[in-house]
Amino acid sequence: MRVTLCLAVAVAVTPYDLHDGLSLKLEVKCGAQWPQDPYRLFSPSGQPGTTSSLQKDGGSFVLQVVPGKEDVYYLKTEAGRFLSYTADCGTTVVDSWPEAGGNQQFKLAKTSQFTATLEALNVDASCKSRFVSGACGAGQAEVRLGSATEFFTHIQATKLQHVVNTGGCPDPFAWRRSNGSYSLICTGGDLPFWSAPALHSSTVLQQVGAALGGTPAGWASNGARWAPEVLEAAPGVDVMVVCDQQSTGEHRVGWVKSSTGEPGSFTEYSPQALDLGGQPGGDIDPHLFRDADGSTYVVWKTDDNRINLPTTRLWAQQADVDAQGVHLKGEPKMIMDSTGLWWVTSFVPDGSLVEGPEVVKRGDWYYLFFAAGRFCQDSYSEGVARSKSIWGPYEKLSVPLLSTGLVGAAPGGKLVGPGHASFPAGPDGQPTRIVWHASIGENTDRHAFVDAMKWTEDGWPVVDFGVGADEVLV
Repeated sequence: MRVTLCLAVAVAVTPYDLHDGLSLKLEVKCGAQWPQDPYRLFSPSGQPGTTSSLQKDGGSFVLQVVPGKEDVYYLKTEAGRFLSYTADCGTTVVDSWPEAGGNQQFKLAKTSQFTATLEALNVDASCKSRFVSGACGAGQAEVRLGSATEFFTHIQATKLQHVVNTGGCPDPFAWRRSNGSYSLICTGGDLPFWSAPALHSSTVLQQVGAALGGTPAGWASNGARWAPEVLEAAPGVDVMVVCDQQSTGEHRVGWVKSSTGEPGSFTEYSPQALDLGGQPGGDIDPHLFRDADGSTYVVWKTDDNRINLPTTRLWAQQADVDAQGVHLKGEPKMIMDSTGLWWVTSFVPDGSLVEGPEVVKRGDWYYLFFAAGRFCQDSYSEGVARSKSIWGPYEKLSVPLLSTGLVGAAPGGKLVGPGHASFPAGPDGQPTRIVWHASIGENTDRHAFVDAMKWTEDGWPVVDFGVGADEVLV
């Protein structure tokens, strides 16, 4: 089996580290969830003397480093002007100026991995109002100099370059097998099967067949199969969950079992689809999560947007997963919906869409990862929420882990619509990689990409795009 390595120096890279040339939007840190208070994005003024404001759709800034000054930048607007202020204490207007100079210099201080404050560097030392300040909760509020306000940094463009880790592979699910190698399966047909002895950002996995064999049961006979996942439930027991389209139009979830986990060996199908509550939109994107105490859960999305509902939902139900397959226990419970984030869109007008749930346990926290938005389009992204209970409530991180603006490009063009990620465990059982899909350009030909994952001091995951061939996950 061949693995291709790109010999490169490993340098930790996350676009949330502010740097020259970075393009971003600024969202004021707000106590209320969106859309209860939709005016939260920094919109720079286009005229001197007219102060900036918070709007529903703010403008982008490009950071230009001020030579010789650490963490000090000019913020260039989309109109080619520079965010500006007046040096004396007589006015607190934050406007824009056609040229970059002393009154256009701002010190950006990170307050967390995802937030920063903006200090007007050259305001007179006697001025109490020296930070860019805005408050949500007041509609289209003004942005002026005042006390320090934290802004979320939403990355709009980077220069990252990626190795393409597979051929066509929507909804990639990767897992570490008991023999230490890595396998990956994808949406479509008999479910393409890929393999590699190790997994890192420069691995090129090899397709070694397809996962399914035998004669599918009725629920799995259409062939429009989406988002398969595998759990090695016991020695010699590999259980896959997958959804397929039914004759009535909706998708439903069932299971398929293998005794070896090899390509073509998933041949023992559940007689019927799982009864996950019979929601009219259907059930898609199943996930099997096994907790540290051995309890196991099926997690999935109800395909609410298929029937034009504006909000989509993620669910969980406890189950026994063993040599007999998947047997549900208790009742399904909705654990998270798609509301609360301005960057989550939907095919339904004014709606929001989440899908592709994955649960990771780290310490006392359950992390619920999800894809969001319109697949294969600029809005598609990967987000995360966390809770101290598998059942929620879940607190959503206000910025995406992956977005079209954040991930950069690959040979062949700009990466579009990153998301639907999986999180294979390392030898210690903890996930250190994220495997995600994206299209190369504006199309539906999605490929899989592998990157490292790290954690912030306050316990949120971030993608580390700088891990190279010398940091192999084995």
